[in-house]
Amino acid sequence: MELDTEMTSSKILLLFTILLAVFIVPMSLAGTGIILPAIGQGLGTKINIVSLQWIAPSFNLCFASFTLLWGAWADRFGRAKAFTLGCLLFAIASIASGIAPNGYMLDIARAFAGIGAAAVFACGPAILSNNFSGHALTRAFALFGSVAGAGVAFGPTMAGILLHMFGWQSVFYTHAIGLILVTILSFAFKEKHVPPAHNIGFDWLGSSLFVVGLFALMFAIVQSSQWGGFSLPIMSILTGVIILFGLFIYREKRYPAPMVHLEILKERVFLAMTMVPVVLAFCYVTIILYLPIYFISVLQFNPVDAGIAIILLTGPVFVLPFLSSKLIQSGLTPKTIISIAIGFMLFSIFSLQTIHPNSSLLGLAFPMLTGGIAMGLSFGTVDGIALSIIPAEKSGMAAGLLNTFRLGSEAIAITIFAAVFTAALYANLSSVGLALVGPEHLSAWLNAIVEGHVNVSLSSFGDISTAAQQQYATQQAIIGYDKAFHTTLWVMGGIGVILTAWILILLKPSYLTSSESTI
Repeated sequence: MELDTEMTSSKILLLFTILLAVFIVPMSLAGTGIILPAIGQGLGTKINIVSLQWIAPSFNLCFASFTLLWGAWADRFGRAKAFTLGCLLFAIASIASGIAPNGYMLDIARAFAGIGAAAVFACGPAILSNNFSGHALTRAFALFGSVAGAGVAFGPTMAGILLHMFGWQSVFYTHAIGLILVTILSFAFKEKHVPPAHNIGFDWLGSSLFVVGLFALMFAIVQSSQWGGFSLPIMSILTGVIILFGLFIYREKRYPAPMVHLEILKERVFLAMTMVPVVLAFCYVTIILYLPIYFISVLQFNPVDAGIAIILLTGPVFVLPFLSSKLIQSGLTPKTIISIAIGFMLFSIFSLQTIHPNSSLLGLAFPMLTGGIAMGLSFGTVDGIALSIIPAEKSGMAAGLLNTFRLGSEAIAITIFAAVFTAALYANLSSVGLALVGPEHLSAWLNAIVEGHVNVSLSSFGDISTAAQQQYATQQAIIGYDKAFHTTLWVMGGIGVILTAWILILLKPSYLTSSESTI
């Protein structure tokens, strides 16, 4: 596609390289749900429920925590350099994920992959905004959104196919191959501009406070299902989180070259745009990750079929960003598009309440398609609006902050989904499990069901069971899994409604300046 009349070969290469990375990173996130049950089976006793639950959050946590750091670092020392280093780290960590001997090493490898992925989304948009302008920039961000959408759309499908043909390790190796190519191509990037602030040290203390605080928050959410939400350890950690973020804010307001200029958040439009991905994280990203597991465990799909079925939810994300761009050029305001997208998203998650163990894919098509349309309309549009009102010299920081909200909320949303689902499933099935496997095996049986193994054999726990008992255990597991899934959907949807109300308040014309009111 011709992006402008002065498109050079170097710009084409730059755009292709960034878009390839932007395709792989969401694909890595969206495809994880398909392979989680296989990882649990493949590693067997070398992985437990805690380390299995951390596979996705560890990636997302580091993705979120380091996006802001990469953005601030890139503004100071070079966006192209940061992009290249991040891609190389992602590739190495993906290889390490494939060869991980146990669950804990896999969690660590996925965490480092998340650190590398953060550079792609912190530096990629900033590089585009510094190399394109006008309609070319609008179209570049539309491509950015479409390609990221393609990664989301085809991530589960490709993961399912690779899993079926070569095993779960091949999913990580495929990501590594793609990022190695990106790393090589990125050496051709030419640095456009580096702000003259090298005489002031990088804000390592602020960065450390932010990363440790976010990690502690995530850890508390994950462990709340094991330790109890109001237990002393969890409440102590949450108190520490409040202190850490308080110190972070104090530090950023006083340091001469902060990791993030908090004044950016005083821009109501920018703040509203940072909240839109938060709604999508709770109402869409969590569903991408966990709906395929529901398909496999409750509807009894195989991984390939589950990956194909999820295209109904992810496919529109590939197509809609270009439509959003054209609607804006034709005169429709971005605010209207964002409002439509959020409305569709809330409709999607609440209409998914109709899902049940005998559901047909056709019956789920409409709620899944509306969710995909919502995500597709917002992809690219949010980034374009947010970065258009921030000075160019702060574009890396602004992109990092936007994606910190996006990815941090995804990490937290996924973790909350897992914690609520696990707690609900335990509540639904504990009494049944006590009768079936006894107190000594109850936790192991419930954890197997959380992993998606609803038909786990009772003989795995040393119990001699009849075919009728095994059938009863499987039926009860499916019913309990289904109820827990519905409970979690209500919680995610409720959070989405609250956040949507906040966004609409921020975008009220009476609160906007004249320059912002055009949105």
